[in-house]
Amino acid sequence: MQALNQELRSLISKQIPNVEIVGDASNCDPRNIAIVISGVIGEELLRNLDRRGIKVDAGSACGAGALSPSHVLEAMGFGADGQIRLTLKLDHDKKGVGMLAQALAEEVAKLRG
Repeated sequence: MQALNQELRSLISKQIPNVEIVGDASNCDPRNIAIVISGVIGEELLRNLDRRGIKVDAGSACGAGALSPSHVLEAMGFGADGQIRLTLKLDHDKKGVGMLAQALAEEVAKLRG
């Protein structure tokens, strides 16, 4: 999981301009990655990814159904827009992580226009 987490962080950083990845991969739960993408509304991005069959969470890390911005991320100085939480599962692999990063980059580009 740690290797997949690091791979996904690397791909997102390379493929999406103006993205902030919260935390350090070596010092966090390897299943979760919180990202903040400027210029994008997290809920809108979530819905676009959902149409592609990709399930991600937006907003508060306290619950998957929450769409409001995370008060924790805001307290850490991150913006309220573009908050997405990605959760890796045991059955994910490097190919799937690459496809996720690509789809995420495509949808962000569409939303930013």
